[in-house]
Parts: sequence; C-alpha cells; structure tokens
Amino acid sequence: MHWSKLCCRAYALSLLVGLGIAVSTASCGSGGGASAARVATGDSLPDQVLAGLDEVPHFPQTLAQIVLPNGYSAEDFLALWGGVDGASGEIGPQDARNLMIAWMCSRANELVDRSQWIKPDEGAGRPAQTGLAYVFGGKGVEARSRYQANCCPWLYGLDCSGFLAQVFAAAGVVLPVGPASTQRSAAVLTRAIKAKSTFSRLYAEDVGVLAVNELETGDVIYWNDAAGRTKHIGVVLGGAIYQSNGSSSCDAEQCERNQGPNRGPRTLRLEQATTFFSSSGLTVGGVVRIFAEISGDWRFRFRCQTASFDVIDAPIRFPTTASNEFQVTEQFLDYNQQPLSGQFLFSYDKVDNLLSCTIHISSPNCAVNPFRSETFAVRLDRDDTGYLATTEIYRNSCAGCLAAIRLQNLETTRLPSQVDRLLELLQSPEPMVALGPTAR
Repeated sequence: MHWSKLCCRAYALSLLVGLGIAVSTASCGSGGGASAARVATGDSLPDQVLAGLDEVPHFPQTLAQIVLPNGYSAEDFLALWGGVDGASGEIGPQDARNLMIAWMCSRANELVDRSQWIKPDEGAGRPAQTGLAYVFGGKGVEARSRYQANCCPWLYGLDCSGFLAQVFAAAGVVLPVGPASTQRSAAVLTRAIKAKSTFSRLYAEDVGVLAVNELETGDVIYWNDAAGRTKHIGVVLGGAIYQSNGSSSCDAEQCERNQGPNRGPRTLRLEQATTFFSSSGLTVGGVVRIFAEISGDWRFRFRCQTASFDVIDAPIRFPTTASNEFQVTEQFLDYNQQPLSGQFLFSYDKVDNLLSCTIHISSPNCAVNPFRSETFAVRLDRDDTGYLATTEIYRNSCAGCLAAIRLQNLETTRLPSQVDRLLELLQSPEPMVALGPTAR
C-alpha cells in the first residue's frame, strides 16, 4: 500500500464558492509512515470551525445505495465481475472504470465503518479505539501512528491523503507518498492508474469546479486556501463525500476529539455540505474525474425498432479522445433489399461522457422525398450500450419505422462471422416494415 502524505484539513466539505461547498477542518501537511514520529507543516483552521464540524453527522451508505456512473449499484457491479483477478483480460475500458470505482467504494465503506476498527488498549499511550481516528500524517491502518513526539496518543488513523491512498489501493492503484496537492494532480493520478494493466485505457483530468448536481461517483475533489494551496482532499461516492478530517493540534481536547465519531474517516452528505463553513477560508479548487478512452475499435449496429436483426452491423473506429466530432457513412440494404445510404454525425462531450449522433438516411427509390433524419444521445458508461431508440427529426413518406442503434466496444465483443450473420438472417423473419420505400 502507499499513503500520500498530507494531513487533512478537517472537515472539508462546504463547496460554497463555485461548487457551492466550502471546507473546514484542521490542518494538512506532510508526515511519515506508520510508526515513526513526524514533523508536520500546514495551517490549522480556527477552533470554531472544528467545533462546527463536530456537529455534522456522519452519513452512512451501503454499497447497494451507491450508484456507479454506469447506473449499477456498487454492490451489483462487484457481484457481476467478482474478484480483482477475475476482471483481467476481457474487460473493456468503461467497465474497467466502473469496476475500479466499485472497489474504491467497497474500501471506503470499510474505512468509515467504525465497527470494523475496534482495537484494544495496548498501554503506553496506545488507547483502545472504536473506529479509525484522525492522525495528522497517518498513511496506513496496519499500525498505530502519530505525527509528532509528545503530541497525541499513538492511534490507528488516517489523514485526508492517507485516506484517499487507501481507497485507491483497493483497486491496485498506488498513489504516491506525498501531500494532497500531489494527489490531486491529474498527471499523477493518470500515471498511477495506468500502471495497473486492467486500467491502461483510463486517465484522469481536472474538470474544474462543478456544481453539486454535476458531481458523480468516483470524482476526486480538493479544496484550496486563499493562496491557492491545496489543503484537503476527498472522493465523491454516491450521495456523499468520503474523507478524513481532524486537527493537527497537540491540545489534549483536540487529541481526544480526533478519536471521536465526527473525526477521522467519515462521510458527509453532498446536500448538507453546500451549507456548511462558507467562511472557513477554503474553497473548492477543482474536481478530478476518471475517464475511459472511447478511441479505438467499436461495433456499430442499426435496425428498425421493431426488428430482431440489423441492417448495419459493421466495425467503426472512434477517433482519439482529443477529437469530439467524427462521422460514419454506410451503404446498406433495407429489409426489403432496397439500397439505402446512411450518414451518422457523431459528437462526443468528454466531461459528461455523452455521445450524441444525428442520422441522415437517403432512400434513392423514394419518389417523393428521399431523406429522413433521426437523433440519439447516450452516456458511454458501458462498453455495450444495448439498443437505443432514436428520436425522429424528420421522416419521409417512404419510411415505415424508426430506428434503433447499438454500440459495442470490441475489446470485449467481436463482430459475428459471415456464417453467423447469414444464420441469424435466415432464422429471424422480419415484419413487413422497412426503413425506406417498399419494393416496386
């Protein structure tokens, strides 16, 4: 495991400026490993901010309640894919992204569940614990730690960057040992994620300050002070921000509070976070989102919505992630063997992971007007979209049905052989409906 080194700035969850959430907590800084004394640096927030934070309740969630970007619950998706090693080989980039986030959810829930961290009194300043504590400079949970000699007791606990490193470690992603200002770097996150072969098609990008309703599960969120220095970091999972907050003070009362239920690893409800600690001196610096590359080989399928097989079943190649518009042109036969020409104009919004398409179909044998147009939009949170109904823009008099499309990433699927295709056509008689004109 690998724990980045910055302590956490206690509460951290009021996204008020820009994101609407401002933060509050105690200080962050750099610290050492599990059982060594350490000297930390960083600025502490006022005691009244911490006092306010201590009144904010923990917001527990089950894995069944946390919805991944692909619409599955974390619980269902983990059950679908099984263990870590079972995901190698056949998994596509979108499924890999969601699986990584699901593993992060599982570990995060373990860390914030105080009932899973009951430790006995071990004497000599090593008190009994129920739940992980906040430890400034704490990066691991295998041993007790404290950041400075003659300060707080030796405790099992984490600071904010230690917590985030633990969460990513559950997916086999090794974050660097360093402060939150390092962890929130999109370049640093990308290198760490790509180091695991299962996630080679994933990357991180700082998408700036987002509104609360634009946040999604898996987003890394960080807060800056007035000088632009990153002081706190956490991760959005479901309807909460998971983080570790507490004080770096050696004051006996603060040391005691750092062991309490409102310090250390815990969750804060997104909606509540928008109203707390707007005057804390921290503002949301940005959000780092994990993306899956959509570039590469895909399978494109096109049919009538009422049909059971496709009139287009062809490979397409998406451009690099730097491009957001491309087009595909296909000549094909209708269900009644009439020739049709299709132009598919794609546009991809990377931040929203939204692929939209305008479809133009030309029916040369249509005597009145040969053209029809339809559109669709889909979030590419899965490597197989399933069949999606299009929305009509204009339908000519010759068209007998609206269309449906399907996109599949060829890293996990293959085009059927020609023999398989012919068998499918022979075994699937179609109703008397067509995309274009009927035969004359």
